[in-house]
Amino acid sequence: MDINDNDKHLPLCSICMGSSDSQYMKYNLAVSGVILPIIGFIGIIGNSLVMTVYGSIEQRNYSTNIYLAALALSDFSMIWTAIILYSIEAWRHHGPMVLSIIYVRSAKFVFPISTMLQTTSVYFCVAAAADFFVRIVLSAKIKDKICTPRYKFKYYKLSFKKLLKFVFLKNVAMKLSFLLNFTEEPILIFRFHQKLLFMKRYLDQFFRFARLFVLSIAMISFLYNVPHFFELKVIDCIDETRNNTLSVQVCPTELRNNAFYYELYYTYMYTIFMAAGPLVIIVTLNASIVRVVFKNGASG
Repeated sequence: MDINDNDKHLPLCSICMGSSDSQYMKYNLAVSGVILPIIGFIGIIGNSLVMTVYGSIEQRNYSTNIYLAALALSDFSMIWTAIILYSIEAWRHHGPMVLSIIYVRSAKFVFPISTMLQTTSVYFCVAAAADFFVRIVLSAKIKDKICTPRYKFKYYKLSFKKLLKFVFLKNVAMKLSFLLNFTEEPILIFRFHQKLLFMKRYLDQFFRFARLFVLSIAMISFLYNVPHFFELKVIDCIDETRNNTLSVQVCPTELRNNAFYYELYYTYMYTIFMAAGPLVIIVTLNASIVRVVFKNGASG
C-alpha cells in the first residue's frame, strides 16, 4: 500500500522486530518456517488420533483417559497457535504482504491463547500424575470414593424384529412401556450397526470429578493468562523492505515493557506456576508411585 503525506510520520516496521540480520532471518525461516510446520503437522495427526481414541464414549469411562484426551486437545490447539506465531511470522518477511497482515492482526489474540494452552497442557499432565497417585498410593476407601467410575456404559442388543415392533407401536406411552420392559433404567443413547445398540448410563463419581477438574484447569489457566491480552498492540508503519510501503506491525505495549511487571509475571510467577512448581509436583507424585509399586512388588 502506497503512503501519502499523512503517513510519513509513521515509524519503520523494523522498530519492533527482534532482529533484521539477514543470516538470522534465513536461519529462522529454515527452523520456524520449514522444520516447525513439518514436526507440527506430525503432532497434529498424533494428537488427533489420541483424541479420537481416548475421547470416544467407551474410553471416556476412565478418568485417566479424560485427562489424556484433554491434554491431546490442548496440545493439538497449541501446535496451531505455534504455526501462526512462528511459521507465518518467519514467512511474512519473504512472502506476500497478506502473510504479514494475517500474522499481525492475529498475533494479538493468538499469543495469549497459546500461553493459556501451554498452561493447560502443563496442568493436564499434573492431573494425570495425580490420578495415578490416587489410584496406586492412597487408601482403598479414598480411591473408591474418588476413583470409582460414575458414568459407566453398557450395551444392549435389540434384534431387528423387536426394533420393528417398537417403530410400529402407535403411541408414545406404548413405546415407553416397551423400552422400560426391555431394560430397567431409561435408555439415553442408541445407535445402529446391523443391530441397534442401546446404551445405559450409570452414576460414576470420578468421571464427574475428572470432567470438573479439566474445566477448572481450563478456567484458571484462562484467568492466569489474561494479562497477555494486554501485552501486544498493532501499529501502522512503513515497511522499508517493501519500497517504503504502508504496512502494519505488532509491538509490545507499555505493560509488556514495564520492568516490574516483567520481573513479577515472567520471572517469579512463571517459575513458580509453570516451571519449577509443576515439575516438583510431578516428580513428587511419581516418586511416591514408584516407591509404592516397588514396595508392593517386594512384599508380593
